[in-house]
Amino acid sequence: MGFSDNQKIIILLSAIIIVFLTIGTAIAFDTRSSEDDEIPGPKIIVCPAYDPYILPELTGSVDYVFVAKVNRVEGVVSSPPDSGYSQIVYSAQVVENIKGELITDQPIHFQRAGDLSKGGKYYPIIFNDVLPEVGQTYIFYAYAQPDGSLSVSGETSITPLTSLNYLEAAMPSALQNAPEFVEAVDAYQNQIEGRFEHERFISVYDVRNC
Repeated sequence: MGFSDNQKIIILLSAIIIVFLTIGTAIAFDTRSSEDDEIPGPKIIVCPAYDPYILPELTGSVDYVFVAKVNRVEGVVSSPPDSGYSQIVYSAQVVENIKGELITDQPIHFQRAGDLSKGGKYYPIIFNDVLPEVGQTYIFYAYAQPDGSLSVSGETSITPLTSLNYLEAAMPSALQNAPEFVEAVDAYQNQIEGRFEHERFISVYDVRNC
């Protein structure tokens, strides 16, 4: 049975509320039209209960912080299933763990809020969000979901390693002196925990599960 546009919006909003309220987040929709006709709107405006621009707060809220090189885009899934809330699935190779310990001997998958346009273009669905580029290395701030998957969404949930070239960024030895990495490690060592309590889960890629 098909759904009307209004029903789809209600289903989408319900799914997003379930996901984000677990981490104390307010949500709204930006109803302005996209400048790109291939990319539909509206976009989601996420307002976390913590300040995502203060790294110790962001680090204390998430379950994992890690450096990884993006291998490829696996596709788009509906998460939670049949919710209409789309997530882009990425494959990545973890280079270095900062918070938590994910496997490094094989690729992991993570999800980022986004969709695929009719023109075959991937786009974010969270306002001011950006999508990681294949072949590039980033610092990721991720939440483990109830099913063990990793969610990496929001404007400050990825940090590009602009101080290193793409080869250096994938080398653990070169990371140690990168300002972005040093800042992330310092934020972990001074993370603010307990202020924004939410249920925590363990990723299927956590070494404790492997």
